[in-house]
Amino acid sequence: MKKKTVDLFGLAEIGINPKFPQVTEEISQIARCNWLHAVTNLTNTKQEQQGLSQRGGTSIITTNHWVSRIVEQVHDTKLGRWTYHILRGSHNHRVVFVSAYCVGQHTVSGPTTAATQQWASLMKDGQKNPNPRRQFMVDLTRQLHTWMDKG
Repeated sequence: MKKKTVDLFGLAEIGINPKFPQVTEEISQIARCNWLHAVTNLTNTKQEQQGLSQRGGTSIITTNHWVSRIVEQVHDTKLGRWTYHILRGSHNHRVVFVSAYCVGQHTVSGPTTAATQQWASLMKDGQKNPNPRRQFMVDLTRQLHTWMDKG
């Protein structure tokens, strides 16, 4: 990617547990070894997982001269479905780059899958019959409207 001068890229279903500082630091270190300037943002569900691996999750990495243009970096704090960087473009326009992951299953599909983690989190929030795929579209649409309202 460095040879191709990639300045920003997203990764979906990263499979790591960002709750461990050594994991997030290692990802940041890998980015810094490849680019002089790099900002990483990664997330996964808030479901408690043992160990360094965790199904699902997203990451976005901004590099090179674009790092100084980041005005906001946020991620889906509850279900770990997306991360984004908002950059200041020319004429002070805001450009949103999103890395998103929507689970493939509608319901529980195994004890450690991203769909099961999201389903359990939605159940914990009081949803009677959660559908992680449908909720992804509802929440991302709401987030898109928030970005559009901000300009």
